[in-house]
Amino acid sequence: SYSHDVRERLIWGRDLVQGLADPGWQAGLSLTCTGHTPVREPQRIGAQWFIDTGAFAPSGRLTLVEPRTGRTWSMTQTEARERRAGDWPLP
Repeated sequence: SYSHDVRERLIWGRDLVQGLADPGWQAGLSLTCTGHTPVREPQRIGAQWFIDTGAFAPSGRLTLVEPRTGRTWSMTQTEARERRAGDWPLP
């Protein structure tokens, strides 16, 4: 069991994406796609792939990734409306 402080850092820590931590300590870890920390472009740092491109904001984008290939797709709110994304059938 982890201490409260360790759990909080694991959940809310931003050191890696802010360039304050060494990504080398993640060697051997599996890839984790991470959100809730908006970045201008998707970026992979160590075993973390930061993909939150600010879809909540008018100028932001929703980004999807395909981990096996490294491919990414992004769409702005305006593009989603123009393409009528809200009408697309869900699986």
